[in-house]
Amino acid sequence: MDQSRWPAQGPWRNWLNLCVRIHRENGLPSLRTLAGRMQLSSPSRIGEILRGIGWPADDIQAERLLSALGATDAELKRGRQLFVKARVERDGAAVRRQRPDWWHRSGYSEQLADLAPIELLDRDEELDELAAWCAVDEAYVWWQAPARAGKSALMSRFVLNPPPDVWVVSFFVTARLAS
Repeated sequence: MDQSRWPAQGPWRNWLNLCVRIHRENGLPSLRTLAGRMQLSSPSRIGEILRGIGWPADDIQAERLLSALGATDAELKRGRQLFVKARVERDGAAVRRQRPDWWHRSGYSEQLADLAPIELLDRDEELDELAAWCAVDEAYVWWQAPARAGKSALMSRFVLNPPPDVWVVSFFVTARLAS
């Protein structure tokens, strides 16, 4: 199972580890088999969850996945506890990331969403570097690269998903937004 999208630690990773262990101990039933046990029409949703790309829709779907994997009663209880802990952590982080009202009214976020890629590949080091810069007392940061290197993609993704407790002020100069 590809674990590259899993968090480094925490209750979500612990829940995913539990799922993978139960899956392995029960003979690695296929995603299609698991989907059938959960009465889902497509196995792709289960694959997304087990790879850490998506979350179960709710506590019930999380429990159904554990059952489909073959969890014992004790594993179901542990899985419920871990999932609730992970969900509370995720939801708390979402509340901390909420934007002020002016952000939603400005229309700028929609422009940025048009610039931002759906998925940003192999740029985690640069995003981490930007996040680290936000934690120090430097007035500005200057990024340079040739045309089409992905500067706008990187920065728009960062502006739309800043670190917790950081408000980003940005201005993009790009031919795509010229009138």
